[in-house]
Amino acid sequence: QNLAIAVAQTNPKSGKSAARYELYKKATTTQGFLKLGGSRADLQNDLVRDHIKLQDGSDWREHAIVVAALEARAQKIQAQQQGKSGEDEPPGGDRPDNDSTS
Repeated sequence: QNLAIAVAQTNPKSGKSAARYELYKKATTTQGFLKLGGSRADLQNDLVRDHIKLQDGSDWREHAIVVAALEARAQKIQAQQQGKSGEDEPPGGDRPDNDSTS
């Protein structure tokens, strides 16, 4: 889905995201946004924070590209949380195949 967008021309960001913003702030469509260096996460973040608006005035939550970005972000966060929970386990854990008596 290629949606018409308006990106705020005043860069509200800092660091690496500010550099990306400078590249994609010229975009007029979601596909152009991605081609200019914006990520789906950037798109979702900037829509939520009103740095990007949909030209047709529709609610961004109704569009597949944004929903896909939200799902990808949720999966990334879930994977990170699962990775952190494994770091707290002691070496060897309670796995039955780790028999220290043999």
